[in-house]
Amino acid sequence: MNRFVVYGNGRAAQALTQLLCEKGKTVIVVSPGHREMKDAVRASFERKLENTTEFVFPDDLKYEIIAVDKLMKQINFGEKLFAVKGPCDMVFEIFDDDLSNKMSAIREAREAFPHTIIASHTESLLYRSIFEQLSQDPKLVGAHFVRPIENSKIVEVVPTKNTSVETMTTVADLARSLNVQVVTCNDQKGLIANRLIAQFLRESRDLIHNQGCTPQDFNTVFQSVFNTTATLQQMEESLGKDTLKNISTP
Repeated sequence: MNRFVVYGNGRAAQALTQLLCEKGKTVIVVSPGHREMKDAVRASFERKLENTTEFVFPDDLKYEIIAVDKLMKQINFGEKLFAVKGPCDMVFEIFDDDLSNKMSAIREAREAFPHTIIASHTESLLYRSIFEQLSQDPKLVGAHFVRPIENSKIVEVVPTKNTSVETMTTVADLARSLNVQVVTCNDQKGLIANRLIAQFLRESRDLIHNQGCTPQDFNTVFQSVFNTTATLQQMEESLGKDTLKNISTP
């Protein structure tokens, strides 16, 4: 499994492209903002190369410093899904969480790749809603890479009632090749990771309000208890207001 299509936009699509590329995969990025994404991916690789002497690469490459140009040769960028030539092992739909747009993207991906597994990534929507028009398709599956996606260690996988065993096996094989652990989840907004973060953020705000402490004092305690440098504000910004709102909406 070495050739993948990333069909989406924004930071999440960029990060997934980086994850796949750094593990030696060939990636075809299809995005309305493909030029901007190309620049962003390159800039991210350059920053990472400045701060390390070694990327995490397959065994035959991991002992050499890989130039950014060589990394970028593993990625093709384009605007049209139907312009992709040749077969691919999997299509990742990873647009921002607008239900109508994601449903359209899934339909387009299936039309362009009628026999290929399509994995959809969402931060806060229900997969049964995203897949509503293709619910009988055995090669549809939810796959949420837990942030930070470019360094993800967990993928939350949500099968539909009709997702085939073959599809699940293929996703598991890919996860192993990426050194990512599969956690199978029920279909709920935010799955496990984002619901956990959202619950923590709500409880944190309640503590600040009820205990009368400042956000700075809360961060001091939080950072000490969890041995982290992250702040409450950074966690809120990482999850995003829209994601938090969607998860909180029944």
